[in-house]
Amino acid sequence: MRRTLPVVALVGLAACKVVDAPDNLEELMVFGFEHFEDDNAILADMFEELVPLVDAQTEALGEGYRINTLSTENLEDAGIPAPNVDDIMGAMGQADYRHGMDDVLFGVTLPDKTQAYDNYVAYEVTEDTDLPCFLAADCVDYELSVSQTVDVSLLGESTQLIDQVYRRLEASDGTPFVMSRVLSPTGVDFNTNIVAIDQQYQLIVLYPQGQGTRRVEAFWVEGRVIGLDIPDSVAVDNFARSVGDQAERVDEFLDTQ
Repeated sequence: MRRTLPVVALVGLAACKVVDAPDNLEELMVFGFEHFEDDNAILADMFEELVPLVDAQTEALGEGYRINTLSTENLEDAGIPAPNVDDIMGAMGQADYRHGMDDVLFGVTLPDKTQAYDNYVAYEVTEDTDLPCFLAADCVDYELSVSQTVDVSLLGESTQLIDQVYRRLEASDGTPFVMSRVLSPTGVDFNTNIVAIDQQYQLIVLYPQGQGTRRVEAFWVEGRVIGLDIPDSVAVDNFARSVGDQAERVDEFLDTQ
């Protein structure tokens, strides 16, 4: 079976040590992905179990964890018809924003990200619900479909279609948090023939951390570098760096607002 690599993980090729995520931490992210549309109380329970595990593994998560693949049942429950999971791998990481969660939500849901982030070549929201209502916390959900092209450094430009949903939620102690699920079952097209990405999925959890916001993310992907056998340690390491890099971009943009 060939190993699969996240697109963000294919930029660097230096080998690194891979750490497997603790079972409970990994299971919680898979659970959140599969049960994303379930009752708020179910996701609140998941969040309350997740936070102390993340706190205990903050340093290691900053370097990235390898996690196991999603199952066929997980993807079917997410609405993916007849999924093929044979070659999907996963990675997990975390990063902290310096800004509060409402500001971060403004930064990550910009209708045209090309105006704020230099790695976006094109970004078009083809369909969405009421973003101003969501940002004002008057709507609990924000759904969007996007066509985007991103500069992936040495790999050229990547174009993909994604469906994403954000959900505002609350823990039993009143702590607000946001979960977001990203589905891209048709994969990523590149303007080079170096890499192929056949499908990609994400689960993101945002919650207050001091004066800022913590982002915990799981990323599952089926992909390969054409003609090369790249260890999955590279995938995990570069995914973790990409989470931090994007958080830094958002913070830098928010600093100007």
